[in-house]
Formats: sequence, C-alpha cells, structure tokens
Amino acid sequence: MTGVHVDYVFKLCLIGDGFVGKTTLRQRYLGQNLSTDYLPTIGADFATKTITYWKDRGNMLRIKFQIWDLAGQAKFNEVRKFYYLGTHGFLAVFDITRPETLQNLTNWLLEAQKLLGVLPPFIVLGNKADLRDEHNCTPLSPTAGVHFVRQHTDHCPAITPVYLETSAKTGENVEKAFETITRLILEHMDI
Repeated sequence: MTGVHVDYVFKLCLIGDGFVGKTTLRQRYLGQNLSTDYLPTIGADFATKTITYWKDRGNMLRIKFQIWDLAGQAKFNEVRKFYYLGTHGFLAVFDITRPETLQNLTNWLLEAQKLLGVLPPFIVLGNKADLRDEHNCTPLSPTAGVHFVRQHTDHCPAITPVYLETSAKTGENVEKAFETITRLILEHMDI
C-alpha cells in the first residue's frame, strides 16, 4: 500500500501551562471525541494530520502536521526541552479565565528560544472563550492577548505573531488557528 503524497511535513508544538486546553484543542482539530475529565499530559503527546492547503493562484499543497502537545506541569521541564527540536511553529495557549497563564507564556517562549535560538512562527491562543459569558468568571479582555503579542514580536522578528481567542469546547477558531499557523510557517519558509 502506498502512502499519500505530501509536499511538506511540519512539526507543531502546543505550549502553555497545564489545564489551559492544549490537549482538547488538538483533539478538536483532529476530530476526536472530547473528554470532560482532566488528565494531564505526561511529557508529551503526539498526533498527525494531513491537510490540503490552497495557496494563492490555486496552488495546492499537501501538508502533514506532527502535532506535539507538551506537558504544562513544571515537573516535566527537563523532558520537555527535547520536544522543541525541529519545531516549525508554536501554538502558545493560555486560559482567558486565569491571567497567570498568559503571564507564564513569556517563560514558555523564553524556554523555547533558549533551546532553538530564534523562535519559529507562533500564534497566541486565548482558550476557553466559551466561558466569557459565565457569571462566576472574570475573563481577560481580548486586548490582553493582543497586547501580549505586541510585546513579544521581538522573539520572532521574521513573522509577526497573531492572537486568536478559541474554544476547544465549541470549536470556535480552532480550524482558523491551525490555518493561521500554516500560513505563517509557509511565509517564514518563503513557500
């Protein structure tokens, strides 16, 4: 049996604190059943997805993603560094209902930059947007994510990072997040 032809294989890493929804975002994107129970990722979890990406002028590319979901708990710091190597793009995820998870993204980006030198393209995802209207919740405003991205453009000088609010629960902007990181990677690689 022959495999499907792919033009490019890109490694993506989801980074951010534990319980921000990285695994659920990945599951939503892959069309998997979502679990309502929180089970922390141990070290890293890995999945693949092949997509068809239409560039300008109707050019079609087949892209295979290797999607690495990195554990957010501090006890996995030493193991995590090995998973950064060869990364083409990051999805840096925080929980809009927990401001400290946005503040901690700076450490995640610095950790990756220390290991990789120059960061590849990344986007910042304010996850759990479905909780924005909850009465017992005071979420960060969307401007907090935009401000964070503006502060961190020097980490990735070739490509300006993007901010999106997502909901892994409802699917809001999940496809758009992966489409956006794909576009940024292609631009960065001049493809």
